[in-house]
Amino acid sequence: MIACSLCRSDNISDFVEIDKLPLLIFPGSKAIKDNIVAKRIKSFCCKDCGHIFTQPLSQEDTELIYTEYYRYYPYENLETMQATIRIPFENFLHETMAQMDNTSGKKLLEIGCSSGEPLKFFESYGYDCYGIDPSPLNTKSKSNILSGFYESYDFMEKFDVIVSRFNLEHVNDIHLFFNKTCEDLNDDGLLLIQVPNVKTYAESSMPLFLAHEHIQYFNEYSLWLLADQYNYSVINYDYKGSQTLIIALQKKQKLKHQIQVSKLAENFYPQYLESRKQLIDQVKPLIATHDDIIFYGAGLTLNWLLYELNFVQEIGESILFDDNSLVADMMMPLSNILVMPFDEERLHQSSAIFLTINPVYQKKIIDKLKDSNYQGKIYAIDQKRLLTIQ
Repeated sequence: MIACSLCRSDNISDFVEIDKLPLLIFPGSKAIKDNIVAKRIKSFCCKDCGHIFTQPLSQEDTELIYTEYYRYYPYENLETMQATIRIPFENFLHETMAQMDNTSGKKLLEIGCSSGEPLKFFESYGYDCYGIDPSPLNTKSKSNILSGFYESYDFMEKFDVIVSRFNLEHVNDIHLFFNKTCEDLNDDGLLLIQVPNVKTYAESSMPLFLAHEHIQYFNEYSLWLLADQYNYSVINYDYKGSQTLIIALQKKQKLKHQIQVSKLAENFYPQYLESRKQLIDQVKPLIATHDDIIFYGAGLTLNWLLYELNFVQEIGESILFDDNSLVADMMMPLSNILVMPFDEERLHQSSAIFLTINPVYQKKIIDKLKDSNYQGKIYAIDQKRLLTIQ
């Protein structure tokens, strides 16, 4: 019997299932686009804590993602991600550090440090910084950066701070992970966590937020519950309804921060699943209506169209604009869709454009299209509804 990966309850229900979703969710090179591995993804929802989780991949497929496919990740490091994700953490760290004693010379470990570039941010606070990362972005020539998975690495010393930004959602066994942080931290050590907030994704215009590399999907209550199971004290948190959850935990504190966290409403996920069904009924006729449609944004909404709704053949060799130079001239996995920069001439040859970008960028792109005097239809998904912008 399947149990919740967080609270271990067997009171769970099926969530979203996709028969074949590529292990690489971002555009890849032309050389590999037809050979990218696709696997079934099945997710579940815990009715007790609201945690969503997927069936983990095999070790072989997991290593394939991090050692081969992660080289196509469209951000050089966390510091180049959108400000809505990066800046809240920087502000949170500054606020948390103000509560700490002298940090000079104390040891800090960042799990999932990529190339090590993000460590410079922590070094500015005086920390002696180390990192560990399994991806090819890891610069092995740097003596303070270790190559490998955190859970399987034996450290010879303890740390004063452990940082996990956008890492915990990738972990198969979050209890093994938390047990190890308890072992690797000094008695008054600090654990800083930032994870995607599944509640805001479900509330927003994202019909698909699943990816093979993400196994755990936290909400405010489930993250608090996980910390409480390991007797961590919450000393600071940021649950302001943003795209992420940020929490600072400390070992062996007698007084716990009074954090007001409520469970998700019982009908929260059923309503989300029902809205997805309605959205599918709206989108399918739209794709069939326009044979010259342009897509804008190589993101999860496009993955939803291609791999869950199986529009790979219908969309065919459609034009795909994306403003991220790191994905230019790449191909969407298992398709003939080429990513290219915005092109006004091509734009005006199309009767419709479908915004498949992150919702935070929608207004910016809509303004760009209107400034270009685009006369065709503009479609977008907002609050799980298909909207006709013009």
